[in-house]
Amino acid sequence: GPAGGLRMWDGTNASSEEFRTNTSVGAAQCFSVSVAFPVTMMIAGIVGNTLALLLAYSSYHKENNKKKSFLLIIGALALTDLTGKLLISPVVISVYLTNRQWSRVDSSGNLCAFFGVCMTTFGLCPLFLANAMAVERTLAIYAPHYYSNLVTIRLTKLVVLSIWVTVVIFALLPVVGVGKYTLQWPGTWCFINTGKNIMGNTIFASTFTVLGIVSLLVTFTCNVATIRALVIRCKKKVPSSNKQWERITVDTLIQL
Repeated sequence: GPAGGLRMWDGTNASSEEFRTNTSVGAAQCFSVSVAFPVTMMIAGIVGNTLALLLAYSSYHKENNKKKSFLLIIGALALTDLTGKLLISPVVISVYLTNRQWSRVDSSGNLCAFFGVCMTTFGLCPLFLANAMAVERTLAIYAPHYYSNLVTIRLTKLVVLSIWVTVVIFALLPVVGVGKYTLQWPGTWCFINTGKNIMGNTIFASTFTVLGIVSLLVTFTCNVATIRALVIRCKKKVPSSNKQWERITVDTLIQL
């Protein structure tokens, strides 16, 4: 790769010696960062997500069915992020402990593929779960009767499971040859290969980008629509269904 830019390792075309050289050079070029940084990030993530899971679990057994659907998604989001921290952080910490020499941790390159799958999975899953929460709030406000009949705990569980399974399948595509995960500068993590003009790499990287952008746009649009409806109702001071609208308002604030 270009000097000072992105460092990548192609496990098919590069020799192990080349791999070791690239990672060593990447480590030398990177500013010195203490291993305390990834350790702190991991601990903060584990503690925060564990607390969120406990709160969601505790509230889940106290609320009505509609509130439970929202809490299920909140819990799934916290569980997803917690799992990501537990799978990714130890690898990063191990690389930092070897002076950012990836080859000492992963001489075969298999761990790089695993790391890339995790990065893709735990990058897209939270976005799609946030989509589900945003759409759920919007339906509750703009189509309350449809929402009451459609949104059930069973459907919510199915949506969450579908998101997890679909994203994992997508993240595994580079493992079967559609795209590729490669070592990224400064040699402490692996992600989608964007540095080679190969059709599979281009398709996978572009699809990942489009999915992320569309997901953000859907969430943003739904949140704006929800906030607009809440503001309008607040100005009109409509007295009916106060408890329902109070619940929707609180859920929206939690989601944001």
